Amino acid sequence: MAILITGAKRIGTYIAKNLIQEGFNVAIVYNKTNVCTELKNAFCIQRDLSKDNLEDIPNIVFEHFGKLDAFLHLASPYYPTFIENFDIKDYQYYQKIVVESFLSISIKAFDIMMKNQEDIRGRIVAFGDWAINTPYKNYLPYFVSKGALHSAVITLAKEFAPYVLVNAIAPGPVLKPEDMPEKEWQSVIKNSPLQREVGLEDIYMGVEFFLKIRSITGTILPIDSGRHIKGVSS
Repeated sequence: MAILITGAKRIGTYIAKNLIQEGFNVAIVYNKTNVCTELKNAFCIQRDLSKDNLEDIPNIVFEHFGKLDAFLHLASPYYPTFIENFDIKDYQYYQKIVVESFLSISIKAFDIMMKNQEDIRGRIVAFGDWAINTPYKNYLPYFVSKGALHSAVITLAKEFAPYVLVNAIAPGPVLKPEDMPEKEWQSVIKNSPLQREVGLEDIYMGVEFFLKIRSITGTILPIDSGRHIKGVSS
């Protein structure tokens, strides 16, 4: 199986590393941080998702591996945007990386996946967010773009059926953001019904599930220690 990944830092690095260890062919789209120094067996393509041409990426992967079976989209900025300082350029930046790149690559990947001979010819898995319906403050561009990503997943699932399955994982507290104080992170964990952070191994099992399942499409799966049933402030 040949798998294309956008956003191979942090969670993406863990996923890519495990996929490679299991014998999958993995292609990574990276920007400034060359994660390929850590993932030496990955095929690397350097692109800026916010401004570069992306439509040729699936074909590049196909030419390298001879096939394309799956596309995992994890790429996303994540930084606070306070409403009093809101600039539409922040939203446009998020939108290009989170939504437009997903649509552009997915549609071209679908064409490549249709070359496969299996009854299920490909799988696409995006990474959304558990809090789309209960967003927290100071992340407006992030949540608006992730909400659009959820809609794109559901819409493409219908467009690509019955040949390519399109689903998403909506993670909760997986890895502490680099700029978040430890005390605040522990508060986030405590506010989760299961009161523990989401293990990277659980996220990877979710990816494996969607790469293997044959009868699910258009699903947003929360892996979030139960955050989606509790909300933000309650």
